[in-house]
Amino acid sequence: MIKDYTIQGEYLLRFLTVSRNKSKKGMSLAEILVAICLVSSVIVIMIGTMIAGLEAMQKGTGYNQATIIARRNIEVYKSMKYSSIPVNPDIITYEPGFTVKTCITENTYPLSGTIKYKKITVNVWNSSGAKARSVNVKMIIYLFPDIEN
Repeated sequence: MIKDYTIQGEYLLRFLTVSRNKSKKGMSLAEILVAICLVSSVIVIMIGTMIAGLEAMQKGTGYNQATIIARRNIEVYKSMKYSSIPVNPDIITYEPGFTVKTCITENTYPLSGTIKYKKITVNVWNSSGAKARSVNVKMIIYLFPDIEN
């Protein structure tokens, strides 16, 4: 039995040395093509992900700017006295890259026939469609008159 193990060991040693010699020849054309396909598909996926991320970041920046403009316009009317706020159907102004439409209406509160309020609606959207993705922000605030004693 000892001889059998040594014969098997020598055979295994010869097999390993032969397979090592075969691997030194290089890669076949099929292996190279598969490797190129895998690497190129990973690169295409990475580039697509980066482009989608940049577009999302650009849209987020535009949305953030539009929100800031709308809040700034709302704050102007909040700081004014109720009686000095003009009732206008549409006021259209332009900020850099954005169009701002402000609509002020006056109504009576439904549960009481005497309390009036002013509804201020501010719409902001980007006016240059080629520069950024479309962004539309709408803010509404209801202002009631100050109660005087």
